[in-house]
Amino acid sequence: MPALRADLALTETYTYRSAPPLSCPMSAYAGAADPIVTPERLAQWREQTCAEFSCRLFDGRHFYLNRARDTLLADVISRLFRCV
Repeated sequence: MPALRADLALTETYTYRSAPPLSCPMSAYAGAADPIVTPERLAQWREQTCAEFSCRLFDGRHFYLNRARDTLLADVISRLFRCV
């Protein structure tokens, strides 16, 4: 429950502030059937970096992490190793 409360608090209080794009690679992840984070909204993260950008969808909705944890972690670890 604390993680869910923190997620909701962030959603309710966050205000986007425009800034220059980052110069580091960025990856964005979401559930393919998420009604809130659609593939189009996820792809908008591309605007936040001038470096490599990747976007990956997993089976499921907003809580796709429950099923895709191992695959997601493997992808993140692989991308981090490419950066070092």
